[in-house]
Amino acid sequence: METLFIVVYKVLGGRWQSMNEGEFTERRLAENMIECKKAAGWQNFQFGIVEGPIVSPETMAEAEAKLGAF
Repeated sequence: METLFIVVYKVLGGRWQSMNEGEFTERRLAENMIECKKAAGWQNFQFGIVEGPIVSPETMAEAEAKLGAF
């Protein structure tokens, strides 16, 4: 199963938003984007990385076949 890393950001008191073109298959690439944004003047923003498996109907059916229904 593939893992996806999504860069999110917010201003103090705001809500989290995904970064445009902020989806990566490697954590280090997501961290690099955050470093670049901070270097470009985005110091007033909080950044985070959402990490998780890429889930599709096919992968769910595959997991159910291996583990039983959940």
